[in-house]
Amino acid sequence: MNSLKHYLQRYYRKLSAFFALLGLLTFFLEQSYVGQQRDLFYWMDLLMVLRQHPFLFCLLVLVMILTRLFVLTAHHNVNVGVQTIFSELLRKYHRRKFADFIVRRLLCHLELAMLRMPQSSLRDLFDNPAIQQRLQLAKDMAYRAVDVFRRDAAALLTERVPPSSEDNPFFILQEEELDLLNAGYSIISLNVTNDVLRQLLYPQSRNF
Repeated sequence: MNSLKHYLQRYYRKLSAFFALLGLLTFFLEQSYVGQQRDLFYWMDLLMVLRQHPFLFCLLVLVMILTRLFVLTAHHNVNVGVQTIFSELLRKYHRRKFADFIVRRLLCHLELAMLRMPQSSLRDLFDNPAIQQRLQLAKDMAYRAVDVFRRDAAALLTERVPPSSEDNPFFILQEEELDLLNAGYSIISLNVTNDVLRQLLYPQSRNF
């Protein structure tokens, strides 16, 4: 069973071409029989005549070869076209998912930074070093969240996202997605477009 599966995976293109040619031949013979009453004996007699006329026989072989090449070329073009369309759709899906992810991550990190802000009066803020340290840590966390977002957003807009996976260049770590899930930011669908990213990345630029 494994050997058959391996054989099919290795030669599936040749088998597809063979069955396509077989289907075309069957269709041609059926139409010839239904429309013009040309059965298999007619084609056998035709082959006998062609054997007596080498030039016609060579011409028929040439037509068959050209037909096979045409079918193989058409089959290859269809495969390439389908794979290209599928790859482009998949790339756009992962791109939208990554854009949505970096915005959700930004919101989550900004909320965490806000929660670290000390709830103290202005006087305590200047007099208490511990409160000043908490404030600085919250500010650093917010700045770091914005810097990470700006880095990924700029890379996404300019298609400079490094491929972390062979099939998905817009790679998202499961640990980060799990963090967003625990923080309540996993079920939010933002539908982030390039225009939204540009507005967030360059808020003062109207004509980018």
